[in-house]
Amino acid sequence: MENADFTIWAIDDDPLQRMFIQDELGGDWPLRLFASGEEALAALNDGGGPEMALCDVIMPGMDGFSVCRELRAADSQMQIVFLSSNTGNEAKLTGLDAGCDDFLDKPIDGEVLRYKVQLAQRARRQKQQLSAEIASARTLAFDIMANAGELGTVLEFMRRTQDCASEAMLARQVLESIRGGYDLIGSLRLRRPDYSVLDLDADGEVCSPLASSVLDNMQAMERIFTFRNRMCINYPNLTLLLHNMPEDDPDRIGRLRDHLALIADAAERRLQNIRNEVLLQRQTQVLGVSVREMSEALAALESQHARANAEISERMLEFCAHVQQLAIGFGLTDEQEYKLDQAVSQFGNTIRNLDLMQTGTDRQLQNTLQRLRELMQAQPG
Repeated sequence: MENADFTIWAIDDDPLQRMFIQDELGGDWPLRLFASGEEALAALNDGGGPEMALCDVIMPGMDGFSVCRELRAADSQMQIVFLSSNTGNEAKLTGLDAGCDDFLDKPIDGEVLRYKVQLAQRARRQKQQLSAEIASARTLAFDIMANAGELGTVLEFMRRTQDCASEAMLARQVLESIRGGYDLIGSLRLRRPDYSVLDLDADGEVCSPLASSVLDNMQAMERIFTFRNRMCINYPNLTLLLHNMPEDDPDRIGRLRDHLALIADAAERRLQNIRNEVLLQRQTQVLGVSVREMSEALAALESQHARANAEISERMLEFCAHVQQLAIGFGLTDEQEYKLDQAVSQFGNTIRNLDLMQTGTDRQLQNTLQRLRELMQAQPG
């Protein structure tokens, strides 16, 4: 039967009316006939209700309005149509208050009856579809809110990592974030460049030997590995092991998997930055020591150079005076004295040029040292 999923109940104390409904609808829809409201409600309590109810208004015992209220209380989506020769405004308002969806005038026209059933069938399906869409939208809204809250934990973790100045601080921040944000218990291993490791448990304390041996095994697994309620996330410098992942909520498991991977990735990057900062700080310290040593050496060299220049100047004066005395004693001609004087002057110029070259070298060294000092001052920290 094409309409097997749309059951109809006809509730009417008139046997001829029930027979008419049977003839019109029984061949195309699942149909049950009841002679009173009490019979229908007994069947409702025994095995559930129909998708549609055709109910007479005036009947011995329970009237149609009372029956309608009971049916509506049992199923908010049931299509209920009253069969009545009294379709005045008062009756319709009373029917609407009771929860009916439509009225059908007696005597009933078979074609109109079938049309009303088809309308009710479409309305029922539309209500079901709308309810499903509302439920889906509600689930989606809850998922979005949950995802936003869980993603907020990731963003807050990224913000707090900027204040982590050491590897131990970063490790404890990871464990604190996953516990506070997701109510998850975890342990963490950081692998250091010297092949040593830092293993911390959920409380930020050093792991027991057994827990460390588990981390030994986990770090050999693939990037993300799950086993029952445990999940392991591996990066080159860290291994994060979760001990109490949910098992019965696939949507939340998927979200947690993504968000925990983001936290691990951010921790990996921050860990590398911390190590780079420490290395840069050490290099800056070494450079500072080198600059100080070079400054001291240059100052000593300048002092020696100044003393040497003074010594050379004094010796030059003595040399010139001695040459003049020799020239007088040797009885040189004017031309010979001139040539000797030229030779002495040329020698003095050579000495002065050497002094200027040394001064230029000292100045270049001073400029180099100044640039090194400026470079050190520009380094962070």
